[in-house]
Amino acid sequence: MKISVIILTYERLGELKECLHGIFMQKQSDYEIIIVDESEDLLTEQYIGELKKSNIVYIHKNTKGNIGENRRSAFLRASGDIVVFIDDDDYLTDDHYFKTLIDIFKKEKDVDLVMSDTSLFYEVNRKKEKFSLNIPERIMAKEYFKGFGFKYKKPTSTLGFAARMDVLKNAGFDQLHMMNDTIIYLKALAASKNVYHINKPIGCYRIHGSNYSKKVDYNLILEHLAAKKSIYDESRNILSFPRKTWLYRQIIITTAYYLRGANGDKKGIRAVLRFIRREIGFLCYLYLSIMRWRINK
Repeated sequence: MKISVIILTYERLGELKECLHGIFMQKQSDYEIIIVDESEDLLTEQYIGELKKSNIVYIHKNTKGNIGENRRSAFLRASGDIVVFIDDDDYLTDDHYFKTLIDIFKKEKDVDLVMSDTSLFYEVNRKKEKFSLNIPERIMAKEYFKGFGFKYKKPTSTLGFAARMDVLKNAGFDQLHMMNDTIIYLKALAASKNVYHINKPIGCYRIHGSNYSKKVDYNLILEHLAAKKSIYDESRNILSFPRKTWLYRQIIITTAYYLRGANGDKKGIRAVLRFIRREIGFLCYLYLSIMRWRINK
């Protein structure tokens, strides 16, 4: 089985080198790396050229910040049986990770996704802390989907996520334009049978001041909310309990995160709350309006 690794990068060559090093150290050699570079400088392109590795596909895009479209471009170029998404500032520490993935997918025929624990790496003090998903070794994907983000933890990043290529294709990943971490998880879970959990850290999620997620503007939040609403509409057969409860929880998770980091963006906050009132429901709108008031108090 072949693994396709998808990486987005933007002018973080030092971190990208560490990310690639973790991949090059893998004991399983049948993999390809698709790098989408949003950088304005040529440093990354020059470095990739100097590596002279035939299993690296390099794509340059002048669409900084369009994570979904750039991941989709990489996905369309991927040719592996297993897909792994890694951010350029994350890195693998387990050099048997790829081999473990292949062993699991070969042995566990009814497993479509593998979720792994990771370590949080704090740049400020250079300390590491284990982040555990606290899920069973095996869990039905639909059960994880139902409790995603509240009963069951959301992964820190896609670093610890791996999926069968055919499952992602069946889930419509080749048509997705919003492909941030949460949408990847939810779309994949909705299309899968079972999830296998590796309950030890396989790599590090770096925490610093320039993570993509800290710079999200309200237009991307609106796209994210619309994508969650679309997943909800497509997944009615999965949600047996009061379905609106699941949607409200997912909308609240995203919007609460945005409100806490909006930094007085009144235009954006109004646009987000208007969308929620119009497309999601008044009760959800009212709850988040009160939350906004409490945050700004």
